[in-house]
Amino acid sequence: SCKTKTRNEILIVPTDSTTLYFPLFDSAKAVKIYGSLREDTSIKIWDSEELFDFREPVLYSYKGNIEIYRLTWIRSTDYPVCFRLQKEKDSIFLFIKTNDGYAYERGKLILNEKKNIARKEWDKFKSLLKEIKFWNLKEYEPASWTDASSFMLEGVSFSKYHWVSRPDPDLLYRNPNF
Repeated sequence: SCKTKTRNEILIVPTDSTTLYFPLFDSAKAVKIYGSLREDTSIKIWDSEELFDFREPVLYSYKGNIEIYRLTWIRSTDYPVCFRLQKEKDSIFLFIKTNDGYAYERGKLILNEKKNIARKEWDKFKSLLKEIKFWNLKEYEPASWTDASSFMLEGVSFSKYHWVSRPDPDLLYRNPNF
């Protein structure tokens, strides 16, 4: 018998900039974290537009066999960058993207590279995720934002999705339970 892949088993790159890349919280969680459902929606629309500018796939609904981690770094004083590490069977790739967006302006893709990654490097990355207890980190925590920079780390592994957003990546190491 031939198995047909469902839409969730395929990495989808949206053609519409209004596509959300992150799941919305239920209203009680949104109010607790952001103060309102509207703020939750607003933040996720903004972050989704950034990923749309990179022409990245939506990960939170993906249910296939590829293990994927993505770090999106929105820099306040330079172009934003996106790194996606992807493992399918024995093939491991790093996708590196930069767009020319700046501050509050949408950007166009100016760098789009794909590199083979050694299994040793993949294992090192996975051990870092384990060290910071990535799968148990809270998605978002209010913190002192010193500028408009933000870091979003997402992962999808065996149909399980998780993401975290922080103003500073060091917050993950200084206090893994943050």
